Amino acid sequence: MSVKHIASKFGISVGSVHTIMHDDLKMQKVSSSYDERPINKTHWVDTIVFGNRVWYHADWTPPALLLGSTRPEDAGLYRCRVDYQHSNSRQAWIQLHIIVPPERVEIIPRQSPVLLGDRNDVVCKAIGGEPKPRVVWLQSDAAVDSNYTISDSGEALNLLEVPASRLDLTVPFVCRASNNDLTRPDDAYYTRNVTSGPLSVEILPSEEPLSEGRVTRLQCAVVGSNPPPVVTWYQKGGSKLPLTAKVVERDNLTRSILTLNVSRHDHGRELRCKARNPLLPDAVEAAITLDVLCVDVFFVCSVNANPPPYKVTWYHEDTPLSQDKEGGVLVSETTLVLQQVSRAATGRYTCRASNVEGDTSSSPVHVSIRYAPMCAVAPSLRGVGLKETVNITCRVDADPPDVTFYWTFNNSVRREQTEVLKPHRYSSQKLESIFAYSPTSDRDYGTLLCYASNTVGKQEVPCSFTVISAGPPEEVTQCSVQNITSHSCSVVCSPGFNGGLPQRFLLQIWDSKLKEQVVNVSESWPEFAIRGLSAGHNYTATVTAYNSRGSAPAEPVLILTVTEAQMHKSLPSRKPPSPMALVMGIICGALLVVGLLLIAMWALRGRRRQGPGPQPSSEGAPQDTRSIVVGSGGLGMSVKSNIDAKKKFDVSDIQKIEKAHDTRAKRQPDPDLLIMHSLNNAVMHSLINAVMHSLINAVMHSLINVVMHSLINAVMHSLINAVMHSLINAVMHSQSRRLHAFMHSVIRAVMHSLINAVMHSLINAVMHSLINAVMHSLINAVMHSLINAVMHSLINAVMHSQSRRLSVMHSESSIHAL
Repeated sequence: MSVKHIASKFGISVGSVHTIMHDDLKMQKVSSSYDERPINKTHWVDTIVFGNRVWYHADWTPPALLLGSTRPEDAGLYRCRVDYQHSNSRQAWIQLHIIVPPERVEIIPRQSPVLLGDRNDVVCKAIGGEPKPRVVWLQSDAAVDSNYTISDSGEALNLLEVPASRLDLTVPFVCRASNNDLTRPDDAYYTRNVTSGPLSVEILPSEEPLSEGRVTRLQCAVVGSNPPPVVTWYQKGGSKLPLTAKVVERDNLTRSILTLNVSRHDHGRELRCKARNPLLPDAVEAAITLDVLCVDVFFVCSVNANPPPYKVTWYHEDTPLSQDKEGGVLVSETTLVLQQVSRAATGRYTCRASNVEGDTSSSPVHVSIRYAPMCAVAPSLRGVGLKETVNITCRVDADPPDVTFYWTFNNSVRREQTEVLKPHRYSSQKLESIFAYSPTSDRDYGTLLCYASNTVGKQEVPCSFTVISAGPPEEVTQCSVQNITSHSCSVVCSPGFNGGLPQRFLLQIWDSKLKEQVVNVSESWPEFAIRGLSAGHNYTATVTAYNSRGSAPAEPVLILTVTEAQMHKSLPSRKPPSPMALVMGIICGALLVVGLLLIAMWALRGRRRQGPGPQPSSEGAPQDTRSIVVGSGGLGMSVKSNIDAKKKFDVSDIQKIEKAHDTRAKRQPDPDLLIMHSLNNAVMHSLINAVMHSLINAVMHSLINVVMHSLINAVMHSLINAVMHSLINAVMHSQSRRLHAFMHSVIRAVMHSLINAVMHSLINAVMHSLINAVMHSLINAVMHSLINAVMHSLINAVMHSQSRRLSVMHSESSIHAL
């Protein structure tokens, strides 16, 4: 309720009496009077009517009656009468109106949500107020519905008659109630929940081309749906993709991000994005045709030889290549196909042809796979103080290396708002960019992201650097003393957080007796090797982490070195080798001899098989270099001295190569390979027979020895027990108890010593003889079998080679005779 000041102003002369009366229809009461006469100036107020809320100010110009804390019952007609001493009285009337603002405004929804075009869904009601308030609906500060009514209960009501539209989702309505111009009106806000379908659906094109083997993200943007739509991705024909999409909702926009790893089989397929409001039957779709770029590298090895080669081998960086369909490597005689090439395919490729006259390699062909930049440094944490500068280096790997950098910054305050930093704040050169970052306030601490791009594409995952306020490092933990000797030891700890700056670790050691420092060393990692300590001494040590901002609390460590006597006592004694170790040593030596012989035979075979023709040299041979951009189309190559053949490679060619590869496997093998195979079989067969025979003999002899030893022990133990038992019984019957005990001890000691000596000598003699026999037999068998196998295979190989050479010479003589 507002406070009103009601004043009655009159021209007043000296010696007058002023009377203020509150007129009512039922009664008239004198509420206040003031006597202005000089003799007795008095002011009287009727406290029953107004209490202490009224006061007449005669000294004001003009005089006035002040009425405070007005109430509804204060409204009415007020009369002011002035009585003069020497003239007639004068009076005036004033009508006082009391205004009561509304108590509150209520919004009562009748229906929610509503469809487009619906109306009369919400009522605004003003409670209280005198006179009755005016209720108006506003939107965007403009009145949209001013039709209000007064109900039978005296409440002001306004039923919103504006049709529902999409604008109502973002611009709220305001219900305003007011009954005067002196007080602030009461407002209430209401946002309509309007059910609406999608306005538009669009598949945003990818920033980079769709390439086989590369992960790509497609976005479907849906505008204008409330509630948010259900977005589904479909292929042509209505089949739903088995991939899941990430949905991001913000304001009136919904984004569905689909991650795809496309292949060549997806080229030309139609991909659809369908958006549907879950409360409405209709849906909106958008479609895109996939344009997948794939790369196949096609090699052809041209061979001119007589007789034709029986084998062609492909090499990548001197590593043989074999058929691998899943890995995209197809090998078929003189052709090589690389599918879905990646960075790993970069390098030199050669082919090697082999016939009975020798081997010949082609000139190398260099293949360069181009790719978008990739971060070459790990995410790091950098500490820097306010108004200090730190150089942050961003390094990427890319081909071609001509890249363009840009940096962004984000922190917890900005969150989704990423700031793109201006180029003059960083420098770039080739594959490296250096940012001189200097924070000026706490808001400048956050995450720096470095991006690079080249002609192939943009870097997908940026290089990340988190900039924090630099401080001292944390203390080390889990310190332990290891490898303790009489004069040395090792101290190992786990480092803590470095405070955002490079840290080092300080080890200090004091002698507990002399109270003096004996070691003071610093390392970049908390691992210390200490030497020069005294034997049997106690030392007190501390490990402290520090950086340019300060040091962490020291971590105490206690060190106790051992004495010389304890050191020698703790040294392990060497045991003699076991028989099994000797056997394994001999076997390993025999295998080493076999391996050396095989290597020598292979070298002799290679020297023998080289033909008389000239051999191309890789040093003087021209090299062919091909650069391939992943996702830029097909490329064919021919591996020979002058490479100029290029062709498209399709699925039919792959089927031909696979069929040729299966046919080649059925051809007759190389005769030299058969010779080497037989030689290897003979050697390994003889060696395995000799080793297994000797090993079985040794095991059986050892087993028999153990059984016999156990049997003899059991027999002797039973015999001794029987003899001792009988002897003790006899003595007990004939002698006293003391003599019985003495005889029992003597006989037991004598028999125990005798049995131990006999058994020890017997076992040593048997084992020594057994080991000598086994080792002698094993060595003889291995060497005999090995020499027989090697000599047999060598004679066969030489005879076969001479026979084939005589056959070739006979054929040439026949040709010349013709």
